[in-house]
Amino acid sequence: MLRRSGGDCEMADIFALVLHHDEQGLVRTVELTPDAGVATKTHVFNLLYRVVDS
Repeated sequence: MLRRSGGDCEMADIFALVLHHDEQGLVRTVELTPDAGVATKTHVFNLLYRVVDS
């Protein structure tokens, strides 16, 4: 993600999620992200909301 233009801002947005969500949900999301093979802010947000809703 950091290799793309604007990736640093996306990472900052992802790190800021800790201000609004519990640690367990974020840790689970981070664990699932590499398995999906997609590393974008939108994908991380979608995974987080799936984890939180389940």
